[in-house]
Amino acid sequence: MMKNHAVHLMNKSRIRSILEAAINLAIVIALSYTAYTVWKLGQMVSATGTSKTESGRPEVNSDQIAALFASTRSTGRIVVVAMSQKCGACKANLPFLRELAQGLKRSNHATDLVLLFPNEGEDPTSFVDENGLSGAEIGRISFRDLGLLKIPILAIREQNGAVSGAWIGSLDPQTQGMILKAMKLST
Repeated sequence: MMKNHAVHLMNKSRIRSILEAAINLAIVIALSYTAYTVWKLGQMVSATGTSKTESGRPEVNSDQIAALFASTRSTGRIVVVAMSQKCGACKANLPFLRELAQGLKRSNHATDLVLLFPNEGEDPTSFVDENGLSGAEIGRISFRDLGLLKIPILAIREQNGAVSGAWIGSLDPQTQGMILKAMKLST
């Protein structure tokens, strides 16, 4: 009888050790996933590596990205670009935006291109037409009210509402190619 009781206590202790190890493993997995998610969001939000200001505040956050999409009339897959006619990085992205707009038209893609300009300043319609972006939806918003600290911002929202990418600043050729490939527009 004593031997059975000792075996029972030993098995109980062994089960407890196994459960503690399983719980510790679950905690490590959860922390790893959280760290990966935070890292991935940082990668997605800034292609330029400057996702924070000197004060440490992010240049753009998920609420601001959501507000950009809410500023449009589009409901399906959307590529939204917050830009200005006077912004150097915005102008540097124009050849890529032109290629993106033409690719969307050529492929009869079910994706809307939305260009958001600041409320104040000149009407962007002629700027859009002169730069080969006609056909894009044009919107006007207050960058200041949204707290946007840096433009251009390019963000993609999928049909299901999930944001699949967001980039700040001038896009390098590698990033442009990655976006075109993700949109299935690369040649």
